Amino acid sequence: MLNAHFRNVVAATIALATSSVLLGQQPASKPLSRANLDTTCAPCTDFYEFANGGWLKSHTIPPDKSNLGSFGMLSDKNQEVVQKIVIDDALLVRDGEAKAGSNDYKIGTFYAACMDTSLMEKSGFAPIKPALNAIAAAKTTDDVVKLFGSRALRSGGGGGGGRGGAGGAAGAGGADAQAAAAAAFAPPPLKNLPEIDSLSKIAPVGLGTYPIDAVAGVGYGNGFAGNSHRHAPDGWMPAMRYMVEVLHADVNQPDQQGFTPLHHAAARGDNEMILYLVAHGANVKAVSRTGRTVVDMANGPVQRLVPLPETIALLEKLGAVNQHHCVSC
Repeated sequence: MLNAHFRNVVAATIALATSSVLLGQQPASKPLSRANLDTTCAPCTDFYEFANGGWLKSHTIPPDKSNLGSFGMLSDKNQEVVQKIVIDDALLVRDGEAKAGSNDYKIGTFYAACMDTSLMEKSGFAPIKPALNAIAAAKTTDDVVKLFGSRALRSGGGGGGGRGGAGGAAGAGGADAQAAAAAAFAPPPLKNLPEIDSLSKIAPVGLGTYPIDAVAGVGYGNGFAGNSHRHAPDGWMPAMRYMVEVLHADVNQPDQQGFTPLHHAAARGDNEMILYLVAHGANVKAVSRTGRTVVDMANGPVQRLVPLPETIALLEKLGAVNQHHCVSC
């Protein structure tokens, strides 16, 4: 098994090699291409269409993706470059053409080891058995905290060992550093919440983003790009119906910030989904950890997002509270 230090060295080497390749291959480009504009549209009428219309007309969402954007395309290209580097180096190692200790040798050996499924099957759980035993031996909360700061997980390929975030803290300072990191990244405490729905204020916060939150559109309606994200407009409701009617997902499941699926649907102005969620028991008076009601999410929650009057009116009619906290107004 490759130890954590070697994995980090190889990862850094790949990153540096990739950067060099990309810089060497990347042709000079203009900061603004007129081909991406739609000059038939007056900028004062629809600036988004004016600035992006040409690009939108010349690009189609691939069948294997739910959206398409320049950052995603760049990421895909980077993945292709990295893949070519590691495969070429693995072939050099296989053919004995890579000098031992060279970057080509390190990258090629690392990649070949990761792709050796026969050895993985033969080894089974043996390489991580010490970590599994340590996990099984943890009986209390204190045991778990100490476990994250121990060498048992790091030596067995588990958490810690400099992989960033709390893992890096554990590798540097043990259990105390782990606890400090957990406290540093903990959600803000509940405070200054409006007296709207006491149950929503004490409901446990979700451990991240749940599938039903993603299906409702988490991140689509309350980011700076707002509803300009590329997506399949007719895909939201079928996905939500599947989550609720087939998988029986909780329509009031909060994400890590306390936003419910209704918050996310409201942020996108999806009135059809709002009515569907409410019909299936969604709480229109739900409040996030930062005190936002579902109406707040439809009322310009961040800069550059315009309020959605029809959605606001619908939510108010359903009993939601409008705090009139429009940030973009």
